[in-house]
Amino acid sequence: MDNAFYQLYEDQMIATLKIKYPNLNEKALRKTLKNKFEKNFNDKIITLYNSFTGKMSECSLFKLMNSYFDLENPNRPILTGNGCFYKQHHLVKNFMIDLIDDLLNERKVLKKLMLDYENTCKELSRKYDVDQSLVKVNSIFGVFGEGSSYFYDDNCGESITYTGAIMSTTAIVSFEAMMANNLYINDINDFYFYINRTLTEQNDLNILKFLDDDSIINLKTVVSYFYKKIHNKSENDKKRIKEFLMNLSKEDLLRVYYKNNLIEFLENSKITVKLFKKMCDDTITSKKKDKLYNILKNFIYLTNYFIPSRQYIIEEKKRQAVIVCDTDSNFIYMDNLYKYFIRKFNYENNDKTVVNIITKLAEILDNFISKVFKEICTNMNVNEKYHHRIHMKNEFIFSRVMLTDSKRNYATRTLSKEGVLLDKPKIDIKGLQIKKVSTVKTVRDKFKSILKVLLESPELNLMDVYKGFEELEKDILKSLKLGEIDYLVPSNLSDTTSYKKPYTIAAIKGMLFWNALNPYDVINPPTNVRLLNITKNPKLTAKLIAMEEYKPIADLLSSNKELSKYGFEYLALPSSIEKIPEWLIPFIDYDSMVIRHIKTGLVLLESCNIMSLKSSSKKLLTNIVSIG
Repeated sequence: MDNAFYQLYEDQMIATLKIKYPNLNEKALRKTLKNKFEKNFNDKIITLYNSFTGKMSECSLFKLMNSYFDLENPNRPILTGNGCFYKQHHLVKNFMIDLIDDLLNERKVLKKLMLDYENTCKELSRKYDVDQSLVKVNSIFGVFGEGSSYFYDDNCGESITYTGAIMSTTAIVSFEAMMANNLYINDINDFYFYINRTLTEQNDLNILKFLDDDSIINLKTVVSYFYKKIHNKSENDKKRIKEFLMNLSKEDLLRVYYKNNLIEFLENSKITVKLFKKMCDDTITSKKKDKLYNILKNFIYLTNYFIPSRQYIIEEKKRQAVIVCDTDSNFIYMDNLYKYFIRKFNYENNDKTVVNIITKLAEILDNFISKVFKEICTNMNVNEKYHHRIHMKNEFIFSRVMLTDSKRNYATRTLSKEGVLLDKPKIDIKGLQIKKVSTVKTVRDKFKSILKVLLESPELNLMDVYKGFEELEKDILKSLKLGEIDYLVPSNLSDTTSYKKPYTIAAIKGMLFWNALNPYDVINPPTNVRLLNITKNPKLTAKLIAMEEYKPIADLLSSNKELSKYGFEYLALPSSIEKIPEWLIPFIDYDSMVIRHIKTGLVLLESCNIMSLKSSSKKLLTNIVSIG
């Protein structure tokens, strides 16, 4: 049974078994494995469907797998993330590949121009930023998924989506392992697989030559180390780990221990630390840099450990390196390594040092993840010619990030953009309500000043953040009691016919009440208005109803049954009015006005673990800090 699939299976089994039983007779073992495989492998007849030609054919599962794993065959099929096979690019002309290549090259040129002008000409930089953003490679995805498109094929869309998911989830668990030693080993079988992967990687260096002291790590230390790493373990697993590792040479024992264990390796390798120092000081030669990369490749990187539980790990397990992930990006937390290096090298802690060290670490991450992606591409049978297209790069360096529970809602203090140090740090807000025009400008400005405290204070004091909200509350109350319009809520008002249920719209109700009160200065939609909340307090409402000024409101409510269901809740003021009517000031719903503005920025407090109280319709400010 000489075939690619079986040979791969046999080689991996032999390699794993020989770790524990190094003196096994390999020839006899191969014979036993072959007999077991022939007896237990249950071959199936499967149906292959060609979604382009509409034709179907049958073949055995064994034959298909043999074809897929036959590395000597240049025509072996490409496998994508949803399990769909594609022909190799050289077998069929696919102009989409050429189109994507051209677009990527064009975008690369425009992005370079954008960065060239980043600090010298903001107008040109913005122009080229817009230009590069218009070269939408991602839009080709829509061409495959649009039913009316000539190129429509639902397998193409799924193939792109699920292949991307494999890339992104693999990147996350790989960064977690490499940057934070946050390695996920599910059970004892995962442990065996991990050790096999570590010891069967191609290595050309002896770890003993790079360690200052090879005696500090012994079998007991390594057994304890891996036992703690296993999530689902039994009492006997420590014994199994020991039995599996006890026959390893000193070199191999150290290799499995230091793999993904960067900081501990650096603590025991002055040679490597000196190379890092030269790299951070920009005095490293290309030859020395290659030496550093080779050390890391041999002793730290693990680029071929692909586990099926990646999605579960990302969603359920605590991450220490990749704090945020998106479809095609990872926010990587490097503070631990950064602090290690400034302490080790006695660097001054400032923005320039941050950019310098993090840029160097990002180069190492780029070197690492490119090898991970190369492994994935190789495993999927992608021609090496296209491997370079699958890559990640350092896009931004943030000194601090404010995160929220919502996707793509965050704020950053940006120091560097694609390797270019900004003249001055830039606070960038993504998706947060506090920057939108629907938020009153005075409130917007206040929240931006609070955000600046969050992102720029050397030592973050939660009371400084909380006091900012208290000050805003006082400002809102003071302004409203003076009849000022600064904190009235802006609203777009369309014609009543534009709404299915117009009397549920605050701006419509507010307009009708204003027009009743001011028949000679009516609001005519479409226009912009400012909304004022009116009190619902029974005692105050009774006083309001008794006032002479209220009579037009009473007449309107008695003549309009639909409006009377809601009562006098809002008053809309036209943009020409600069003061709240004095007689209405005592009847403003101050609590609602304050809450309306404060809730826009509660996300700033929640990002600091300061809790907000939630009711069916409101989120209220508290001074309760969530711990844990």
